[in-house]
Amino acid sequence: MAGLSFFAIMILAGLQSIPRSYYEAASLDGASSLRQFWHITLPGISGVLFTAILLRTIWVANSMDVIFVMTGGGPGYATYTLPLYAFLEARTNLNFGYGSALAMTFTILLLGVVILYLKRSAKAVQ
Repeated sequence: MAGLSFFAIMILAGLQSIPRSYYEAASLDGASSLRQFWHITLPGISGVLFTAILLRTIWVANSMDVIFVMTGGGPGYATYTLPLYAFLEARTNLNFGYGSALAMTFTILLLGVVILYLKRSAKAVQ
């Protein structure tokens, strides 16, 4: 998986930002390891995880070239993605209008994901 080390460093930085005193207090209160993970670790790195998921989504959306070079969309339509399909419609089938419409639709979908992320980030800051 491309970018695994990048995401590992991001998550490690998020884990290191959680104060150790939270875990000490939870263990004194009798919280199990699972409860500590669920109520301390996961909320502590939720922003980092959400950012990593957003970045991965955008990177996958832009990885059309790798799929095209490796498989050409095949076998059959097994590795088609929306950007690859838009490219093939515009370039191979010379259906530029449909290919452009697909690309714009995908851009609007990604924009929606980014807007949801920004709204969530704004709520987290307040």
